[in-house]
Amino acid sequence: MKKGITIFLLIMLLITGCSCKKEENLVIPIKENANDTSVLTSPINTKNIDKYMFMKNVQYVDLRSSTSIMKEGHVAGFEFIPFLSFIASFNEYDSLYRMKATTDSTGKNIPAGQVGGFIAQYEESERIVKSLFSKDKYIFLISQAGSESSYMINLLIQLGYDGNLLYNVGGVINSEGIPSYKSITTNKYFVNGCGDVKYTFNFGILDELTPIK
Repeated sequence: MKKGITIFLLIMLLITGCSCKKEENLVIPIKENANDTSVLTSPINTKNIDKYMFMKNVQYVDLRSSTSIMKEGHVAGFEFIPFLSFIASFNEYDSLYRMKATTDSTGKNIPAGQVGGFIAQYEESERIVKSLFSKDKYIFLISQAGSESSYMINLLIQLGYDGNLLYNVGGVINSEGIPSYKSITTNKYFVNGCGDVKYTFNFGILDELTPIK
Protein backbone atom coordinates (compact mmCIF):
# COMPACT_ATOMS: atom_id res chain seq x y z
CA MET A 1 0.00 0.00 0.00
CA LYS A 2 1.43 3.37 -1.01
CA LYS A 3 2.43 6.13 1.37
CA GLY A 4 -0.53 8.23 2.41
CA ILE A 5 -3.17 5.51 2.30
CA THR A 6 -2.71 4.66 5.96
CA ILE A 7 -3.12 8.33 6.84
CA PHE A 8 -6.25 8.48 4.72
CA LEU A 9 -7.86 5.70 6.70
CA LEU A 10 -7.72 7.93 9.76
CA ILE A 11 -9.68 10.81 8.24
CA MET A 12 -13.16 9.28 8.31
CA LEU A 13 -15.17 11.21 10.80
CA LEU A 14 -17.57 9.85 13.39
CA ILE A 15 -19.78 12.58 14.77
CA THR A 16 -20.13 11.92 18.48
CA GLY A 17 -21.27 13.86 21.49
CA CYS A 18 -24.69 12.18 21.75
CA SER A 19 -25.04 10.29 25.01
CA CYS A 20 -28.08 8.42 23.75
CA LYS A 21 -29.37 5.17 25.16
CA LYS A 22 -30.32 2.61 22.57
CA GLU A 23 -33.08 0.13 23.15
CA GLU A 24 -31.83 -3.06 24.80
CA ASN A 25 -32.01 -6.31 22.83
CA LEU A 26 -33.10 -4.45 19.70
CA VAL A 27 -33.26 -6.71 16.65
CA ILE A 28 -32.54 -5.28 13.21
CA PRO A 29 -35.33 -6.21 10.78
CA ILE A 30 -34.35 -8.58 7.98
CA LYS A 31 -34.40 -7.51 4.33
CA GLU A 32 -36.80 -9.49 2.17
CA ASN A 33 -34.28 -9.53 -0.69
CA ALA A 34 -30.55 -9.48 0.10
CA ASN A 35 -29.69 -7.68 -3.14
CA ASP A 36 -32.41 -5.04 -2.83
CA THR A 37 -30.95 -1.52 -2.84
CA SER A 38 -34.15 0.54 -2.82
CA VAL A 39 -35.00 2.83 0.07
CA LEU A 40 -38.69 2.23 -0.67
CA THR A 41 -38.43 -1.38 0.49
CA SER A 42 -35.69 -0.98 3.10
CA PRO A 43 -36.85 -1.96 6.61
CA ILE A 44 -34.47 0.70 7.98
CA ASN A 45 -35.16 4.19 6.65
CA THR A 46 -35.40 7.83 7.67
CA LYS A 47 -38.71 7.23 9.44
CA ASN A 48 -37.31 4.72 11.94
CA ILE A 49 -33.51 5.18 11.86
CA ASP A 50 -33.51 7.02 15.22
CA LYS A 51 -34.64 3.79 16.87
CA TYR A 52 -31.57 1.96 15.51
CA MET A 53 -28.86 4.54 16.21
CA PHE A 54 -25.60 3.97 18.10
CA MET A 55 -25.66 0.18 17.92
CA LYS A 56 -22.29 -1.54 18.29
CA ASN A 57 -22.97 -3.99 15.46
CA VAL A 58 -23.75 -1.26 12.92
CA GLN A 59 -21.52 0.99 10.81
CA TYR A 60 -23.29 4.27 9.96
CA VAL A 61 -22.06 5.96 6.77
CA ASP A 62 -23.03 9.28 5.16
CA LEU A 63 -22.03 9.24 1.48
CA ARG A 64 -22.51 12.94 0.73
CA SER A 65 -19.85 15.47 -0.24
CA SER A 66 -18.09 17.70 2.26
CA THR A 67 -19.90 20.70 0.76
CA SER A 68 -23.30 19.11 1.39
CA ILE A 69 -22.42 18.22 4.95
CA MET A 70 -21.21 21.73 5.81
CA LYS A 71 -24.12 23.52 4.12
CA GLU A 72 -27.01 21.15 4.80
CA GLY A 73 -26.26 19.57 8.15
CA HIS A 74 -25.69 15.98 9.18
CA VAL A 75 -26.94 13.13 11.33
CA ALA A 76 -25.00 12.63 14.55
CA GLY A 77 -23.41 9.18 14.65
CA PHE A 78 -22.70 8.85 10.92
CA GLU A 79 -19.16 8.86 9.54
CA PHE A 80 -18.44 10.50 6.19
CA ILE A 81 -17.09 8.63 3.18
CA PRO A 82 -17.84 10.64 0.01
CA PHE A 83 -19.24 8.45 -2.76
CA LEU A 84 -19.12 10.63 -5.86
CA SER A 85 -15.64 11.78 -6.87
CA PHE A 86 -13.97 9.44 -4.41
CA ILE A 87 -15.55 5.99 -4.18
CA ALA A 88 -17.05 6.02 -7.68
CA SER A 89 -18.04 8.29 -10.54
CA PHE A 90 -18.84 8.15 -14.23
CA ASN A 91 -15.49 9.75 -15.11
CA GLU A 92 -12.04 8.33 -15.60
CA TYR A 93 -9.42 8.43 -12.84
CA ASP A 94 -11.13 10.83 -10.41
CA SER A 95 -12.40 8.04 -8.13
CA LEU A 96 -11.52 4.53 -7.00
CA TYR A 97 -14.11 3.00 -9.33
CA ARG A 98 -15.72 4.07 -12.57
CA MET A 99 -19.39 3.31 -13.13
CA LYS A 100 -19.52 2.03 -16.68
CA ALA A 101 -21.86 -0.17 -18.69
CA THR A 102 -20.22 -3.49 -19.50
CA THR A 103 -20.99 -7.14 -20.24
CA ASP A 104 -20.47 -10.27 -18.17
CA SER A 105 -18.84 -13.53 -19.26
CA THR A 106 -22.07 -14.64 -20.95
CA GLY A 107 -22.43 -11.43 -22.92
CA LYS A 108 -25.25 -10.09 -20.76
CA ASN A 109 -25.36 -6.30 -20.53
CA ILE A 110 -24.65 -4.79 -17.11
CA PRO A 111 -25.74 -1.15 -16.62
CA ALA A 112 -23.34 1.31 -15.01
CA GLY A 113 -23.73 1.34 -11.24
CA GLN A 114 -25.26 -2.12 -11.01
CA VAL A 115 -23.50 -5.17 -9.56
CA GLY A 116 -20.66 -5.83 -12.01
CA GLY A 117 -20.90 -2.30 -13.43
CA PHE A 118 -18.03 -0.87 -11.37
CA ILE A 119 -14.56 -0.88 -12.92
CA ALA A 120 -11.57 -0.50 -10.59
CA GLN A 121 -9.38 2.40 -11.71
CA TYR A 122 -6.45 1.75 -9.37
CA GLU A 123 -4.63 -1.34 -8.16
CA GLU A 124 -5.43 -0.30 -4.60
CA SER A 125 -9.17 0.39 -5.17
CA GLU A 126 -10.61 -2.83 -3.75
CA ARG A 127 -8.22 -2.86 -0.81
CA ILE A 128 -9.17 0.69 0.19
CA VAL A 129 -12.93 0.12 -0.05
CA LYS A 130 -12.68 -3.05 2.02
CA SER A 131 -10.69 -1.19 4.66
CA LEU A 132 -13.37 1.52 4.86
CA PHE A 133 -16.48 -0.68 5.04
CA SER A 134 -16.87 -3.42 7.63
CA LYS A 135 -17.70 -6.96 6.56
CA ASP A 136 -18.60 -7.97 10.11
CA LYS A 137 -21.31 -5.37 10.82
CA TYR A 138 -24.56 -4.13 9.38
CA ILE A 139 -23.97 -1.03 7.26
CA PHE A 140 -26.60 1.73 7.23
CA LEU A 141 -26.04 4.07 4.29
CA ILE A 142 -27.53 7.54 4.01
CA SER A 143 -26.92 10.05 1.21
CA GLN A 144 -28.42 13.11 -0.48
CA ALA A 145 -31.60 11.37 -1.62
CA GLY A 146 -30.74 7.67 -1.48
CA SER A 147 -29.34 7.07 -4.96
CA GLU A 148 -25.68 7.03 -3.89
CA SER A 149 -26.62 4.52 -1.21
CA SER A 150 -28.10 2.24 -3.88
CA TYR A 151 -24.91 2.44 -5.92
CA MET A 152 -22.76 1.81 -2.85
CA ILE A 153 -24.71 -1.32 -1.96
CA ASN A 154 -24.22 -2.63 -5.50
CA LEU A 155 -20.46 -2.01 -5.33
CA LEU A 156 -20.14 -3.74 -1.96
CA ILE A 157 -22.11 -6.74 -3.21
CA GLN A 158 -19.81 -6.83 -6.26
CA LEU A 159 -16.86 -6.97 -3.83
CA GLY A 160 -18.32 -9.94 -1.98
CA TYR A 161 -20.25 -8.28 0.85
CA ASP A 162 -23.42 -9.89 2.19
CA GLY A 163 -26.37 -7.87 0.88
CA ASN A 164 -28.41 -8.87 3.93
CA LEU A 165 -26.23 -6.53 5.99
CA LEU A 166 -26.50 -3.50 3.68
CA TYR A 167 -29.37 -1.02 4.16
CA ASN A 168 -30.33 2.08 2.15
CA VAL A 169 -31.60 4.46 4.84
CA GLY A 170 -32.56 7.16 2.30
CA GLY A 171 -31.79 10.87 2.03
CA VAL A 172 -30.67 13.46 4.54
CA ILE A 173 -31.99 16.41 2.54
CA ASN A 174 -33.97 15.17 -0.46
CA SER A 175 -36.55 12.41 -0.81
CA GLU A 176 -36.92 9.40 -3.09
CA GLY A 177 -40.38 8.24 -2.10
CA ILE A 178 -40.02 8.59 1.68
CA PRO A 179 -39.43 11.77 3.74
CA SER A 180 -35.90 13.10 4.00
CA TYR A 181 -34.39 12.88 7.46
CA LYS A 182 -34.23 16.67 7.80
CA SER A 183 -37.95 17.04 7.05
CA ILE A 184 -39.07 14.65 9.80
CA THR A 185 -40.15 16.53 12.94
CA THR A 186 -38.87 13.78 15.25
CA ASN A 187 -35.33 13.80 13.80
CA LYS A 188 -33.62 14.11 17.18
CA TYR A 189 -30.12 13.40 15.82
CA PHE A 190 -30.12 16.00 13.05
CA VAL A 191 -27.42 18.67 13.45
CA ASN A 192 -28.06 21.90 11.53
CA GLY A 193 -25.03 23.15 9.63
CA CYS A 194 -21.57 21.68 10.17
CA GLY A 195 -21.93 21.97 13.95
CA ASP A 196 -18.97 20.37 15.71
CA VAL A 197 -17.71 18.58 12.61
CA LYS A 198 -13.92 18.51 12.39
CA TYR A 199 -13.58 17.78 8.72
CA THR A 200 -10.32 16.65 7.15
CA PHE A 201 -10.27 14.92 3.81
CA ASN A 202 -7.50 14.56 1.27
CA PHE A 203 -8.75 13.95 -2.26
CA GLY A 204 -5.11 14.17 -3.34
CA ILE A 205 -4.61 10.58 -2.23
CA LEU A 206 -5.85 9.48 -5.65
CA ASP A 207 -2.68 10.99 -7.12
CA GLU A 208 -0.62 8.54 -5.07
CA LEU A 209 -2.36 5.39 -6.31
CA THR A 210 -1.42 3.13 -9.20
CA PRO A 211 -3.77 3.52 -12.20
CA ILE A 212 -4.90 0.38 -13.95
CA LYS A 213 -4.15 0.83 -17.63
